[in-house]
Amino acid sequence: MKITGQIKVIRGESEHHLAVHNLVHKHLDASKFIGIFPEGTRAPDNEKMLRPFTSVARYAIFKKVPVIPIGLKGTFEVMSRHDKKPKFTKMVSIKIGEPIDLSHHNHEKVTREEYRKITNEIMFKIAELSGKQVYTGT
Repeated sequence: MKITGQIKVIRGESEHHLAVHNLVHKHLDASKFIGIFPEGTRAPDNEKMLRPFTSVARYAIFKKVPVIPIGLKGTFEVMSRHDKKPKFTKMVSIKIGEPIDLSHHNHEKVTREEYRKITNEIMFKIAELSGKQVYTGT
């Protein structure tokens, strides 16, 4: 993970989460790109997206940076959540969308519900690019 610049997230360890957040802020302060998978894990099937975490919207608004939605197709075939090893003979396609400007939220207090709404809007763009269904629960 270190070689590719990935940041490992260990679920359930609050001390670790603080270190991850600090590292993300440090990278954004240095004008580096951060790739975030809002769902936090691989989906159990190839059709539907999972409920996303709101951190992508929170980071973007707090650090005043746009979100660039990216849709991935074929990742389930390469390595589903249940596979032990990837299938390197399969192909993944990547579609990059237009940047989403969230600067109109920079000067206001954003509520938890608004972060959820903003995140869902981001996920609709990602769904368009990846050909998947968006999580529609609450």
